[in-house]
Amino acid sequence: MKPPVDRVVLAEKETVKLAFFLARPIRPIDVVEHFGMNHRTAVKILESLCAKGYLRRIPHGKGDRHVQYELIQGWSKWMS
Repeated sequence: MKPPVDRVVLAEKETVKLAFFLARPIRPIDVVEHFGMNHRTAVKILESLCAKGYLRRIPHGKGDRHVQYELIQGWSKWMS
């Protein structure tokens, strides 16, 4: 019997899939609209994926705010 999949891991994988299918940098609002979750939760997921090396922040303006994230090469290895 397989162990249950952690909700966070599942949300992260689905967020990576969404980023791939959008074929453009993903924004927190994309995650909010797709999953119907809170903005803060969406940002936490995106930041977690950045920390794990699957996304990269795209600075906005002077670099203080990050409103877009892009996939990093090699992300597909994590999906299998």
